[in-house]
Amino acid sequence: MRTLFFLVPLALTGSLFGGEGPFFVTYTHQLEEPGNLEIASRGVTGRPAGARRFFGDAMEFEYGVTAWWTSEVYLEGQATRHDSAVFTGFRFENRFRVLPREHWINPVLYFEFENINGANRSLLEVVDNDSKDDLAGLNASVRQEKKAGTRGQTHSG
Repeated sequence: MRTLFFLVPLALTGSLFGGEGPFFVTYTHQLEEPGNLEIASRGVTGRPAGARRFFGDAMEFEYGVTAWWTSEVYLEGQATRHDSAVFTGFRFENRFRVLPREHWINPVLYFEFENINGANRSLLEVVDNDSKDDLAGLNASVRQEKKAGTRGQTHSG
């Protein structure tokens, strides 16, 4: 019965992919302690050749809902020299631990919803940045571009 409980959600994850195809990501199976709130900032600065210097930041709020569920919210923005500072979107993530005890492999279900625009320069993912041109546009024009999607994945830690 436990095997069926694990395999059915795994088989259904193919239908949960948003705008991106499947890919493999590894996370640790460690979740935030229940009732704990962790606040972190993930900043990056850069100056692509021929473009303006920028600072991108993602503020992360990670909360341990239960011993088997952790939820995170990222608030993202950036500032570009001689341009402007803009809010670029948010991400909402949930991780669920499938098995209650430690095993040699510990599967974790991961779901993410993101609503970010083209001005995002937090660089949390390298996947969507194809060239320096993705980091060179003026904020007023690139923030009109939407980069949104949802992902559902199974990870083992």
